[in-house]
Amino acid sequence: MAIEAERGLLPTCYSCLFQDVDPSPVRERAAWDPSDPRLQMGGYGASEALTRAAATAGLELNMAAFFKEAFGADHALRAFVGETWPGHHTAPEMIGAYDALFAQYAEPDVDFFDPGQMWQTMLTQGGYAPTPPTAHIEDQLYMIRTGVEGMCAPGSISDCEPVLLQYDQIEALFLNEVMHSGLDISYAEWLSEEFADVF
Repeated sequence: MAIEAERGLLPTCYSCLFQDVDPSPVRERAAWDPSDPRLQMGGYGASEALTRAAATAGLELNMAAFFKEAFGADHALRAFVGETWPGHHTAPEMIGAYDALFAQYAEPDVDFFDPGQMWQTMLTQGGYAPTPPTAHIEDQLYMIRTGVEGMCAPGSISDCEPVLLQYDQIEALFLNEVMHSGLDISYAEWLSEEFADVF
């Protein structure tokens, strides 16, 4: 959206794009600027940044394909990086973190990351990136859900499907409590009270 604003384009409803609503939002097209680090990070559902980071680390083609299959898309990679290196990051810093992550993978016999610590990072910062407790509930849910997907994508959790199923049940419980009792705390605060050690 910042890129659109700089170019004088109408802002796109990205949440509408993610939800695949009908009719889809109108989007203005502009020339792609490959030098813009915000674009190099990759879009939702895209995998260009993931592929570039694997190539930069000198990983073989089959290893690069493994990461593409594991993470699925750049947004899961962003979530994983945000849980591994907490805090706000500029686009160039995030790209540097991609490279650092894949360089670690390229090293022999390197221990990987702790899902429990990544979960604690999400609870502390409200999502895979800092998310204020005043954010819309849909945004809070998205930041945690995408973070859980990022946690299990690269094999840091042995089987992702039961983890996501368990998480779906937790999210449904929260939404039920919000609907019936009008909770007055953020999603991350509620998770900290109810499911602090789930991973």
